[in-house]
Amino acid sequence: MAGTVQSPLGNRELPLGILVVLVILLATGVTNLITKEVATISGLIFTAAFFVLFTVSERTARKKRDAHGMDEFQLIRQEKVDLQSLAVRPAPVLVTVRDFKKTRNLEVAMSETDTAEHDLVVMTAHIMQGTRAGYKDIDEEHLFTEYEQLLFTNVVARAEKLGKPVKLLTVPSNDPFAAVVNVAIRLGCVRVYMGGSAKLSVTAQARLLGKTWERVHDPDKVQFDLVVVPDVGSPKRFQIGAHAPELSPEDIELTHSLWLENR
Repeated sequence: MAGTVQSPLGNRELPLGILVVLVILLATGVTNLITKEVATISGLIFTAAFFVLFTVSERTARKKRDAHGMDEFQLIRQEKVDLQSLAVRPAPVLVTVRDFKKTRNLEVAMSETDTAEHDLVVMTAHIMQGTRAGYKDIDEEHLFTEYEQLLFTNVVARAEKLGKPVKLLTVPSNDPFAAVVNVAIRLGCVRVYMGGSAKLSVTAQARLLGKTWERVHDPDKVQFDLVVVPDVGSPKRFQIGAHAPELSPEDIELTHSLWLENR
């Protein structure tokens, strides 16, 4: 069996096993070339032919794996996102995903969620830019590309491995934070799990999501817990919505001193 390694030349892969065999045979052939020229040349041609054959067959097999390795999904188009359209119970848990290589927040969400009590909704925001951002009727190939297919295939594989059922959702938007907040409010989510950002700190992510929640003009909008899971380190937890501020021991001491002075 030939092993492969990621090549520095783009997305190409090198068949290590075949290359090792080739080097050994080539070294033997060069040694014999000095004494048995005719037989060695024939042997080298024979070896080269097998090397080409193995390389072509490996690439063909890899293309077949890539083509058939992704799950097929049926896209159900809905104008509005609600519990009924997704067939989920009240108070679900929302998980946002974007990079199929970084799903640590998904794993944390699955480990912390009892799916007998709460449904898991895994959502990706498909960012629409340019002229497509204003379209009401978005073509399916614009909304659900091969990347979304690969992303959800990975999600389903991880969910099946842990025995956790999930509902999949893709939402077109020009603002990923607004998409997350709107879906969380519409579904009445109790928790939202987000991955860490490469550009924003965990606190900045929570603050931006909180400001987005504040801009939603709905007196009945739900509050929810936000769990931001960075690539490294422990998950950070925040409460989105109106809540009592977190006070440090110094804050409490200062408040007590002001109360004593003004009583």
